[in-house]
Amino acid sequence: MGKELNVLYAFDNNYAPFGGTSIFSLLENNQDIDRIRIFVVMDNVSDENKQKIQRTVDKYKRELIIVDGQQFADLMKELGVPMYRGSYATHYRKFFHLFLPDDVKTLLYIDSDSIVPGNLSDLINFDFKGKCVAVVKDAIAGKYKTLLGFSSDEIYFNAGVTLINVELWKERGYSEKLIDYIQNVRAKFVNPDQDLFNMVLKNDTIALPPEYNFMPVHRAYPDKAFFFCYPQKGYYSTGQLEHARQNPKIIHAYRFLGEFPWHKNNYHPDTELFDSYLYKSEWSNYVKRPAGMPFIFKIEKALYRLFPRGLFLFIFSKYTEQTIKKKNKKLMKESLK
Repeated sequence: MGKELNVLYAFDNNYAPFGGTSIFSLLENNQDIDRIRIFVVMDNVSDENKQKIQRTVDKYKRELIIVDGQQFADLMKELGVPMYRGSYATHYRKFFHLFLPDDVKTLLYIDSDSIVPGNLSDLINFDFKGKCVAVVKDAIAGKYKTLLGFSSDEIYFNAGVTLINVELWKERGYSEKLIDYIQNVRAKFVNPDQDLFNMVLKNDTIALPPEYNFMPVHRAYPDKAFFFCYPQKGYYSTGQLEHARQNPKIIHAYRFLGEFPWHKNNYHPDTELFDSYLYKSEWSNYVKRPAGMPFIFKIEKALYRLFPRGLFLFIFSKYTEQTIKKKNKKLMKESLK
């Protein structure tokens, strides 16, 4: 039996060019894998973008399965789950059990703001050691996770890349548990889907090396400054981070200073890498536009230019710590109403 990789994406039309670019990078750098199936839950994606994604997958002779996300959007509305950046797309992965073929035993979810510059063969026969999901520890969750009830040495993960043992997921009823948590415990979080996944899957996770979800903070700042600003137990060592920096498998290019790599005049540390794939993809004519960000992000960007990196990160970490604490308290009150 040959090597097989099953991958899940979920996005709306706004993110289709970036999800499509991510798919292109994945297929380009994993041509040695015998079979790759790409499942995409789409929310109002245009025919033009669908065709571009289909051409991308066809070029590498892979399989594309498109799932209409509207059914899940309706369910999210009924449950009272708030949108995230104007869409329910980030929540769609909760329902993969409803459309996934029975022969899929392991599923890799990848956020659409990611680039896959490495080979993922090592994930195909990953040993979960009895755990349901394999994840990368979140870089900046040190103090925040304690607000959610996590101890300092428990794993709080970044949900942008999630390797799922499908059989255990179904057996342990996690889709149902996620919905039950939304209905009966809490529906609103600072990090909507990520916090929810962490709460429900607590103690049923195993850590992946950081190269499988390498985050912007580790490409923008020295490790010494990072560990000073975000001290935390059980995180990756400087050696592990340096190995991931030199050998990234999946780069998670989430928002940095209020911008993504596809925004005009951004300072995102992953822009060069992102552009190297974007301009070779079906979206090579994509025109970057300003992010249109709130004033606070403009201040952050100005301070980033002005201050040494370590000093800026220290100021940023203290400011976001207080902001998140206030926001979490507010959302907890709203969830109890």
